[in-house]
Amino acid sequence: MSGPTTEVSTMSLNGDLAIDRAATLREEFSAALKNAGAVIVDMNNVNSIDLSFIQLLYSASAEASRDKKTLSLTGTLSKDVRNMLETGGFCRHAPEDAAELETVLFDYHAVAERKVK
Repeated sequence: MSGPTTEVSTMSLNGDLAIDRAATLREEFSAALKNAGAVIVDMNNVNSIDLSFIQLLYSASAEASRDKKTLSLTGTLSKDVRNMLETGGFCRHAPEDAAELETVLFDYHAVAERKVK
């Protein structure tokens, strides 16, 4: 039996992250979290998102927390992504820096903590 991995994996996302890509993205998040102790999600080339991607992000964060792993965001958020987050009611002011997003998403860490218990 092997111990927990300390490997870091980077997921470079691109394009429009919408419902038509949800199943594939869910598999990619799960595989990355299974194979690494930390996953960095690069948002630099993401044009837009929809509710399904936000749900996946919350779910992947909860999965990482449950498995004592980390999931973090990096890159610059496009104007369309920031607008979706704000108009969708997920945060009051979406930052350009994806790394700051975790701190402004409503209940982001609370959802992960509830899933761990």
